Amino acid sequence: GSDVWFFIQELINGVIREKCGPADKKGTLDFDPSTKVGKFMPDQAGTLELWLGEDEEPSRSDRYVIGADISGGTGRTKSCAAVWSRNGRRKVACWKSSGVIPYRMAGVLSALGWWFRSKRGDGDEEPALLIWEANGPGGEVGKVLVEQAYPNLYHRGEDGVHPSAKRQPGWHNTNDTSEALFRNYRRLLHEDL
Repeated sequence: GSDVWFFIQELINGVIREKCGPADKKGTLDFDPSTKVGKFMPDQAGTLELWLGEDEEPSRSDRYVIGADISGGTGRTKSCAAVWSRNGRRKVACWKSSGVIPYRMAGVLSALGWWFRSKRGDGDEEPALLIWEANGPGGEVGKVLVEQAYPNLYHRGEDGVHPSAKRQPGWHNTNDTSEALFRNYRRLLHEDL
């Protein structure tokens, strides 16, 4: 092991002080997959936290990315999904639960993706870009999302680390991709996001 920190602790503490705060709302997402319409339902015991201010729904003029880490859903560790606003350059939602198996987690991600959809210039709607760790339980999530034809999936090779890699859905955690991820994140922190 190394005693050298990858991130400067003072910088992390400053970001936490200046940019982190409690969610505006907490609840669940009631989603109908046949219509792709969702409604936020306030519930202090819910799995979804929102930082949308006074808005009840995500802005359709924004573009969103959802990053997820998938657990086995056995109650030991939580699966989580963070929603990033590309326009606002900030986290706007977080979903987490330890009791959702990977097969069902694909449905959670799809629901979040469609709820955080954007209106494109041609008037059509596009769901959020989904990026999840494809290793381990995430492999099952990817298979289900592909079977369900979710239209906006991240594929390996889009990260610049393995540009010639076979286009596989999901983010594949390797030494190279982890290092690239952490280096980019550190750079963004230094640039004040």
